Parts: sequence; C-alpha cells; structure tokens
Amino acid sequence: WTSEEDNLLRLAVQLYGDKTEKWAKIAACVPGRTNKNCRKRWFHSLDPSLRKGTWTDEEDQLLREGVTKYPNQWSKIADMLEGRTDDQCAKRW
Repeated sequence: WTSEEDNLLRLAVQLYGDKTEKWAKIAACVPGRTNKNCRKRWFHSLDPSLRKGTWTDEEDQLLREGVTKYPNQWSKIADMLEGRTDDQCAKRW
C-alpha cells in the first residue's frame, strides 16, 4: 500500500463509515484495491482504535483466558481484547 492509497482509504472510510455493506463503495475510491483489500487494510493497520506496541500484563492475561475458552478461534479471542486484532492475538500467542 502506498501512502496515497492509505489516504484515499481514510477519506473513503470517513465518507462512508466502516460498516460491512459499504466496502464496495469504499473500494471504488481506491483504484486497484478490492473490498477485501480495503477492509483488511483498515481493520488491521489504519483504524485509529487499533492498539499497537507493547502488550500489557492485563492483555496477556486476557489472551491466555481467551485461548483456553476459544482454542484457535482468534476472532472470538480478539473480541475479548479491545483494540487488538485476531492477527495480533495469534502472533502474540
């Protein structure tokens, strides 16, 4: 992704929101990118609510609890950790 594409994506999400039914319209604003490309880039990299950087002890504890409760169900585990993605949880584990 180029910085120009990231900016187009930010503007499109600002215009349409990040709801499921809007990703086709959002992708139309970012030439050469699909709905899935845009959705993944937003939720895994650009969404300002994402937590990046060092994990807290509390997050590590929640991750352990999530893995016990939902083995290998990274989306459900990520739902237990505000601001962390399924990919972040899987990599951390």
